[in-house]
Amino acid sequence: MKESLRELWSKFLNIFGDIKVFKWPLFMVYDPVLYQVSGKDRRKMLKLIKPGDIVLHFYRHYLDGFLIPGKYSHSGVYVGDDTVIHAVAEGVCTQDILEFMDCDGLAIVRLKDSESEIGQLRIKKAIERAWANIGKKYDHFFTEGDEALYCHEHTRTCFPECDIKK
Repeated sequence: MKESLRELWSKFLNIFGDIKVFKWPLFMVYDPVLYQVSGKDRRKMLKLIKPGDIVLHFYRHYLDGFLIPGKYSHSGVYVGDDTVIHAVAEGVCTQDILEFMDCDGLAIVRLKDSESEIGQLRIKKAIERAWANIGKKYDHFFTEGDEALYCHEHTRTCFPECDIKK
């Protein structure tokens, strides 16, 4: 009997440890899965990433993954010094690359001509545009314009010469 109670208590603690509590608004979420991008994957990416790269990521179990079309629900521009500039609900901001990698899937996109003189100039301009977007509000309505930006729009404004029109 004692062993059964110990086993039951152990299972309870395992489940209890996977519940996230948010104080405002008050709710709880059971989330037993860690992010799928491992430390090993992150170390590989840190060796590959260069300033001017576009970093894409997604989450498997968050609501926005069901609402935003396509595989990658978020993007940002890597500006060097372990910093990504991206648009989140609070606005366009910086984030440490390791925190940005807290996700379930990642991709790095790089200009084809990134090593050429023209490519280097494009990257320099893209990074300047990314910094210029800091502090802009988030566009919750996904409209065109420069006053407020959603994440992919922010990334696209950094590389206007590469814009693909439908």
